[in-house]
Amino acid sequence: MLMAFIMTAFVTWVNTGMDDGYTGRWMHAFTLAWPVAMICILLFTNRVRNLVAKLTAQ
Repeated sequence: MLMAFIMTAFVTWVNTGMDDGYTGRWMHAFTLAWPVAMICILLFTNRVRNLVAKLTAQ
C-alpha cells in the first residue's frame, strides 16, 4: 500500500504538475492503483519469493 501511495504521488506530480487539483488527481490515481497492486502481490508473491531464494542460495 505504501509503495502504491508513493508511486502514484510521484507519477501524478511528473505527469500533471503540482497545482490546485494535484491532491484530488493523486487520490484518484491511488484508488485505481491500490487494487491493481494488491492483485499483483497476490499473483506474484510466490514466484518472486522462489526467484529470490534461487538467487541468494549459497
